[in-house]
Amino acid sequence: MIFQLAWSWYEEYRHWLFENDDKTQEEFDADCKRAIKECGEEYLKTEESWIGAPDWIEHACNKLIEYGYKVIEPMNFEHFGTYIIEHEERKRLDGTIDIREDDVIFKEIIGEELYNKAVEINKKIDERIH
Repeated sequence: MIFQLAWSWYEEYRHWLFENDDKTQEEFDADCKRAIKECGEEYLKTEESWIGAPDWIEHACNKLIEYGYKVIEPMNFEHFGTYIIEHEERKRLDGTIDIREDDVIFKEIIGEELYNKAVEINKKIDERIH
């Protein structure tokens, strides 16, 4: 069975994946709480900055390994940026062209036709609100 230990606070999110075919969800929940508590003293002694739940919980991952869980490193596809799609070329005040690399990459993924449609929709929205 695959389990996820996660911490979040508003838009911040961290998670760690584990596998153990001999555990249930209830056992994993109990093991997580036990690991967080048991690693506490060690974490407090080794932390060199602010004490906080995200790093504390990450520290507990080592305990879960001791309890027989195997860490899973999933394959990942992630695209950074392109919060709002807009034309990727803009003139800077000094006259040079600003090319948003994340927009260029996203355009390569979705293709020029879809990208241009998205740009046109966003231009219309921009015109309405300005």
